Amino acid sequence: TLKNGPQSVEATGAFELDKLGVHPGDMIEYYFEAADNYPAGPNVTFSRPFKLQIISQEQYETVLRQAAARKALFESYFKIDAWMRRLAERSRNAAAQAERGDPAARAEAEELAKQLAKYDEALAKLLQDPAMFDVDNSFRATLGAEQSKLGELSEKLKTALGGSGGTPDAKQLKELSEALTALAGTQDEQVEQAAQQIASVVTVVSRAD
Repeated sequence: TLKNGPQSVEATGAFELDKLGVHPGDMIEYYFEAADNYPAGPNVTFSRPFKLQIISQEQYETVLRQAAARKALFESYFKIDAWMRRLAERSRNAAAQAERGDPAARAEAEELAKQLAKYDEALAKLLQDPAMFDVDNSFRATLGAEQSKLGELSEKLKTALGGSGGTPDAKQLKELSEALTALAGTQDEQVEQAAQQIASVVTVVSRAD
């Protein structure tokens, strides 16, 4: 097909792979050749070589899963990190209220206990999900170490609340707050920041694929 005059032409074609009888693992190598009928010629040119690899249905489905995982890359880690930051902030609020003798400290601490339990459940589910990328193992090592400490912190919070219905123990809440803040800092450094940096190149990787 002439394209903007005789100096440029365009051609299209397609491989009928089913008729070629290919199988997963086969490799097709091909190139393009173009020639003209210029009287001083003919003039012939060749393209660079190309390769087409035949993959199995299972490989194709793996590619699709990885593409979907990249699209929502690390979203679960970002959510869990934001949740941990909120827990640390709530613990600091409860500790400050308890130190002032504010009656609102109990409601804040009780809500913190509920959120800690929900967070622990969500974290356990995340750690059980299959890893899609090698870096998941590093992230989950950090989160797994964190999870082992959550039980201790939950018990400390129960002790701080007591059973009297009064203001929670300010000292224990302060210790809890410091521990949660430290966990949030470690998680931000070893998971959140690393995930953000890796996610910044995902678009390039996806385009390359």
